[in-house]
Amino acid sequence: MFGRTLIGLVTGLLAIVALTSNASATIFTVNETINTGGVSGFIETDGTQGTLTAANIVDWNLTLSANGTFTVLGPASGDNSELLIVGTALSATATDLLFDFTAGSGFVLFQNPRIGTGINYWCLQIRGCALPQFPNMVVHTTGRRGIYFETRLGLYSFGTVAAPVTVAEPASLLLLGIGLLGLAAASRHRGRVV
Repeated sequence: MFGRTLIGLVTGLLAIVALTSNASATIFTVNETINTGGVSGFIETDGTQGTLTAANIVDWNLTLSANGTFTVLGPASGDNSELLIVGTALSATATDLLFDFTAGSGFVLFQNPRIGTGINYWCLQIRGCALPQFPNMVVHTTGRRGIYFETRLGLYSFGTVAAPVTVAEPASLLLLGIGLLGLAAASRHRGRVV
């Protein structure tokens, strides 16, 4: 009976390993100067490398400064804003969060309280989310004259890895499972000798 229970436990652990072996989040620190304003804080992704969509962005906490300050918060940090990504210009590597200002079109927009309100936002754009319509970073807060922008060119890194967040290594869980199987076999063998 104990052996069967242990085998069931090991099977469950192996299933967890299969489900979590790719589970890893990455936190990117952002500290951008935009004219006399800027954006600072973090963006957390699900660990995907390559082109990112809104589904790959897990959380954010970004303080916008443009003749006043405002903090836009993602789902786990306070959830006072929304995110919209259009196009394929946003990507991640193991060390950097990148926006390709030569990708043709598209933008990344963090905005409070929701997309389209016209206040409290940070936009990385080729075209599409803020004027003037050329490749730039734009930050806007509710303060009077609170909109600043700066031109960026090429593939631009605007976030660097702060700290990886990972689950237990699959190899460790696998070794634990093998050890438990060994205990089950030893227990079964002891039962026969006695």
